[in-house]
Amino acid sequence: MHMYREIFEQPAVLQACMEKNAAAVREIAAAGGRIRNIVIAARGSSDHAGTYGKYMLEILTGVPVSLAACSVVTAYKTEMDYSGCLVVGLSQSGAAEDVAQVLARARACGALTVAVTNFPQSRVACAAAHHLCLYAGEEKSVAATKTVTAQMLLLYQLACALSGRDDLAAHAASVPDKMRDTLACYGSIKDAASCFQFTDHCFILSRGVFYPMALEAALKLQETNYLNARALSTADFFHGPLAMVQKNTPVIFYAPTDACRPSALELGERLRELGAHVLLFDTDRSAAHLAREVVVLPSIESALQPILYTAAAQMFACALTELKNLDPDQPRNIRKVTVTE
Repeated sequence: MHMYREIFEQPAVLQACMEKNAAAVREIAAAGGRIRNIVIAARGSSDHAGTYGKYMLEILTGVPVSLAACSVVTAYKTEMDYSGCLVVGLSQSGAAEDVAQVLARARACGALTVAVTNFPQSRVACAAAHHLCLYAGEEKSVAATKTVTAQMLLLYQLACALSGRDDLAAHAASVPDKMRDTLACYGSIKDAASCFQFTDHCFILSRGVFYPMALEAALKLQETNYLNARALSTADFFHGPLAMVQKNTPVIFYAPTDACRPSALELGERLRELGAHVLLFDTDRSAAHLAREVVVLPSIESALQPILYTAAAQMFACALTELKNLDPDQPRNIRKVTVTE
């Protein structure tokens, strides 16, 4: 199974990605100058990694970050003014035509442009002035795994470099070893997945810098297990979706380990009162009373915890396909490379 094997390649991929891009990340930060805005262009799993990058870049630099509406450039033919911006394009394959067009337009405006892909000679890579390579090797599984966490790690490094936070950047060195520890939890994650074997829907919840990986967790369950999985911020969940919860409603809850934890766990308390079937992913058992099942994962600096949670979500989806006798490498109706304009 390609997906399973590629999930377990992540420690080596993250190590190579971090080390081989260190000089390029410093070069980009040095070229940054006075950036008034940051734009991230991506689709699919790359967009979820980009949303994580949005949080990290805004938190650390204080510069507003927007996610590009690529159709504005490709379909509506608007000549966007990206001058004074840093524009980052994310694409595992590097074949995303809409991302490439955003980068090309930004480069024509004199913006600082960066492509993050797994293929240095790809369309997206060539559209930008700078390229950060994922060094992930071939990814055969349709469901992206190692390339997603590599993108997240690169965006974390870039945010640290642009903000001059060498102290935070140093934490990245522990990611490969912590990822190995996370992968060792596959057995307990598979046990937890058995409770979701016969459901066709679920909510996936988190908040803040952890919210983007909830989006990615939902996508993994949609494309490999065909679940109607809906990812929401715990803050947004109070604004309407809570009305859909009743006894035994399946919920996967990724507990934040940062400043968003107290407010997120308030929702956990409400879900417990309503009798929802909650599977909690956390770094300790302090909130275990909120859930039917708890998976305890290794702990790392809170801004990097979403990377470990993302790998856990990948393992959960992969384990569930085993239980349901599905092939995650050949999901129905979709292909590995999707090109949109």
